[in-house]
Amino acid sequence: PSKRRIRVALLDTGVQASHPDICRITLPGIDYLEGNPKDRAGHGTQVAGVLLQLAPNADLYVGRISETDQVRSDRVARGVKHAVGKWKVQVICLALGFIEYSSTVERGLILAAAQKSIVIAAAANNGRRSTTYFPARSRYAICARSADHDGENSKFNPPPERGLSFAFLGEGITTTCIHRAQENGDGLLNEDWKRRRGLDGPWKRFGGTSAAAAVASAITVQIMHYGYQWKPETENGHWSEPLQSLESQAGIEHVFKAMHHKPELLKLPTSEQAFAVPGKVLSKRDTLTKLKAALDSATLG
Repeated sequence: PSKRRIRVALLDTGVQASHPDICRITLPGIDYLEGNPKDRAGHGTQVAGVLLQLAPNADLYVGRISETDQVRSDRVARGVKHAVGKWKVQVICLALGFIEYSSTVERGLILAAAQKSIVIAAAANNGRRSTTYFPARSRYAICARSADHDGENSKFNPPPERGLSFAFLGEGITTTCIHRAQENGDGLLNEDWKRRRGLDGPWKRFGGTSAAAAVASAITVQIMHYGYQWKPETENGHWSEPLQSLESQAGIEHVFKAMHHKPELLKLPTSEQAFAVPGKVLSKRDTLTKLKAALDSATLG
């Protein structure tokens, strides 16, 4: 892949930057509450750990827009606009959501699309009786649903909102956690496990569509890295054809389709969940050829 780094915004509960295994925070972040991105809830630190494991070549920009798992729509909208306008990120990870539609957030998502920023949003974790949260159900975001290691639908997913939806690994992922978790041993992995992997800070198992959104964001970063390797940028800072579609939600979605673990199901007229298997495209051999084929199908479609 290209050595160029991709800028990713994580808008969440912040991050515990003092964690020994989190060391690539490129900005101090922006906090709409108290002026620093410190994570008191722990959720943002867990999402950041997943992102940095799977996309270590990403530059992570952290904005704390909530102290808890309850988030206000005005802070999401402000965070998205800041990520696009100030940080100039290419990927925005929203491992959060709310039931109500927000026109303010929708305008932020439209701005992100216009500025060629891909938004990944978590579906929800309340099961079949729930609904997909906003902004995941917006047409201007890629909805990340969860699957287990076998590609089977996670029971906590809500019903699909429209047509084809994308699922990513969202169960049993090991990730960083805040130091406070050490006080009660909240699902912590033992010291022997950490020692074998050369890790220092606390780690735990993490799951949910938030984890799936982090995985989807990391895969998007890797897709873009391979894209940068393919052709040089034009003078205005955008990719030459045919890679310009990688700067769009539709282009990334077509690559996700190419990663479908059961491609024959894409031909069915009913709603279907596509479990993305990155190795089907991002492999050691012929990655660029596979990417081009996926983008050509987007053009033809």
